[in-house]
Amino acid sequence: MRSAEFVLALLIAVAALVTIARRLGIAYPIFLVIGGLLLGLAPGLPRAHVEPDLIFLLVLPPILYTTAFFTPLRSLRANLGNISSLAIGLIIATAGAAAVVAHALIGGRTRRKMRSGLMSGRGRPGTSPSSRPPMTRKIG
Repeated sequence: MRSAEFVLALLIAVAALVTIARRLGIAYPIFLVIGGLLLGLAPGLPRAHVEPDLIFLLVLPPILYTTAFFTPLRSLRANLGNISSLAIGLIIATAGAAAVVAHALIGGRTRRKMRSGLMSGRGRPGTSPSSRPPMTRKIG
């Protein structure tokens, strides 16, 4: 199967899944995820490799913009406390979990190693190329 035909088949599958989801009254992203999982597990289909930077640059900004543009301000204000507490709480929980795992893997009971673990789990994503060398220097 050539790439143009494959892309066309994927677009048809997306349209079909969205139509089915709307008729059933279920959120269409659920069907898209399930369809993507089924396509990923199907034998004989070509493997598609997409660079993560391309997704972050071309796909994610329009999705976030559209969602932000069409979000009702009343519901945003009504849920601002929940949104803020989840955002801050999950960042703290992620940093704490990274600290505990780093502390367990490195060993020792010093306070310095726990601080290094907390620093490895702080705001910078672990997949960022600029974060790996400083994190490994601080942990070791």
